Amino acid sequence: MNWKELSLREKIGQTVCILADDEAQIKAYGSLKTFLDKYPVGAIFTGAMAFLHPEIEVTAPKLMAQIANYQQNSKVPLLTVDDMESGPGLLFKGLPHFPHQMAVGAANSEELAYEYGKCLALGAKSVGVNWLLTPVADLSLNPFNPDVHVRAFSDNPDLAARLLVAMVRGMQDNGIAATLKHFPGDGVDYREQHLVTSTNSLSAEKWMNTFGKVFQTSIDEGASSIMTGHITLPAFQQKKVDGLYLPASISDELVVDLLKKKMNFGGVVVTDALIMGGLKKWTKDTADSAVQCLMAGNDMMLWPDLEYFDRVEAAIQNGEMSEDRLNDAVDRIWKMKEKLGVFEPEKIEVAATPEEINDELTAMSRSVAEKAVTLVCDKKSMLPISTNKYKKVLVVGVTPNKQYHEQLETLCSELRERGFEVDLRHNVQYEADGWEDKFSQGYDLIIWVLNRFPQRPFGGMDFFVDECFSVWGALCDRKEDTIIVSLASPYSYNEYFLQANVFINTFSYVKESQKALARALVGEIPFNTFSPVKMKFTVQLPVFED
Repeated sequence: MNWKELSLREKIGQTVCILADDEAQIKAYGSLKTFLDKYPVGAIFTGAMAFLHPEIEVTAPKLMAQIANYQQNSKVPLLTVDDMESGPGLLFKGLPHFPHQMAVGAANSEELAYEYGKCLALGAKSVGVNWLLTPVADLSLNPFNPDVHVRAFSDNPDLAARLLVAMVRGMQDNGIAATLKHFPGDGVDYREQHLVTSTNSLSAEKWMNTFGKVFQTSIDEGASSIMTGHITLPAFQQKKVDGLYLPASISDELVVDLLKKKMNFGGVVVTDALIMGGLKKWTKDTADSAVQCLMAGNDMMLWPDLEYFDRVEAAIQNGEMSEDRLNDAVDRIWKMKEKLGVFEPEKIEVAATPEEINDELTAMSRSVAEKAVTLVCDKKSMLPISTNKYKKVLVVGVTPNKQYHEQLETLCSELRERGFEVDLRHNVQYEADGWEDKFSQGYDLIIWVLNRFPQRPFGGMDFFVDECFSVWGALCDRKEDTIIVSLASPYSYNEYFLQANVFINTFSYVKESQKALARALVGEIPFNTFSPVKMKFTVQLPVFED
C-alpha cells in the first residue's frame, strides 16, 4: 500500500485523529463504514470512551471490540492512539495505574525508566493501542506551574534527558510509538495551556541547555513523535499577531524552523488537543485551528472538527496551502505506520491479555513506588512508627478532589493491617473544631496527607477554602505527634511546612505509592533521600514590561 495512491481527501484524512465515539458516529451516519468512507481518518483516540461516557465502566474487552470495529471498517489501517500517561489503569479497569513520572525521577534509575516504558507498551498493546501520547519531556522549573509538577521527571535537564531516553526506548522496543510532549516545553510559566496560551520565557542559550537538550537527546535516539504545546517561545520567534507571539502549535518558526530543521526531527509532529483555550482563542473554530496547525508544520491534528476535510481541500485548491505540505505530513505518518507494522497486522507479535501482564505491570509499579518514597526531614527521629507508641492514628486527607480523598482508604487499610487503629477524615475546619485540640483528641498520631495534582481540579497549584483551613490547622497542635505527607506536589514543604518535624514526598497518589508509604513509615523498606527537584525556592516579584 502506498500513500501516493490515495485521493486528496484520503490524504487529508491521514492527518486527522478523531475521538473514537463509534456509537455516536453510527447513529449519525447509519454505519461506521459510511462514516469512515466520508471521513477517512488516519487515527482514532481510544480514550474517548472514558471521558465521553463516564457512566460506562471501561474494560479491556470493550476497548478491544471498539478498536477492532474501527479497523475493520477503515480502508487504510488506523493508528490507535491513547494517552496512558501514568499507565493503562488510568484508562480502563483491570491493570494498574502507574506512579507518576516524577516518581521515576526520584527513583533515579534508567533500568526502571525502561521497564516503565516497556510496561506502558505492554498495557497499550494488550487492548490494541499502537501510539501513546507520552512521555512528558517538560521540566518542572516553576513550582507554581499548574500543568507540570509530578508529570515531569525532574527540574534537572540531564536527569530528565537520561530517563526520557530510557523510557522511550522501553516503549519503542516493544512496538509502541512514543510521543515527547509538550514542545517547546512547559514548566516555566504560571499559566495553564487548557485555559490560555502559556510562555516559555527562557533565553535561547538557556533553552538549548535545558528543554532543548531534553528534546534533542530523545530526537537523536529516534523518538517517533513530538507533541506541540500551546506555548510560545519568544527567544526563537519574531512573528506576532496583535502584538503577541503565536503558540507553537500554529508557529512555523517553532515547528518547522526550530524543530524540523534546526533540531532535525524527522518523525510525526502531533498537536495537543485543538479544543484547548491556549489555541482556540487564536482561531474561529477547531477546524480553522487545525488548518493553521497543518500549515505551520504539524502533521497530525488531535480532535479537529470534521469541516477540516473540506477546508484543507479548499486551501490547497485555491493556493492558500501547498499540497507538498500535506504530502510531507502524510509521508511522515505513513512511515510511522509502516514502522509499527499496521499494514501487516499478521506479523505483529500477538499482544498478551491484560490478565497475563498484570503481575509484571504491578511489580514494576511497586518497584518505582518503593524507590520514590522520599524522606525530606525527620528532625526528632520519629520514624519508623510502631503501635507501641502510636496505636490510634488519624489520617486527614487534604485535597480538593473527593475521589482522591476516598482513595486514601488504601493507606488506611495498609496501616490497619499492621495493627494500627486508623480513622480517615476529609479536611479539618480548624476555626470551628481545632482551637481546643478537638480534631486530634484521642489520637496518638496525626498524618496529614496532601494531594494537589495538576488539572484535578483545573486551576492554580494551591490549596483553597477547606484545604486552607487544614493547612492552617496542621502543626498548630500536636506538632510532636504529626507527620506531613505529600502524594503529589513536592513543593508543599517549602510553601507550607518548613516547621514540620517529619515531611515525606511520594510524588504520586496511586495505590502502589500509598502502599509503599505505609511500608516505609513502619520501617519495612528504607526511605529514599534523593529529590528530583529543588524543593526550597524564593518567590520573586514578576517583571512587568513597559
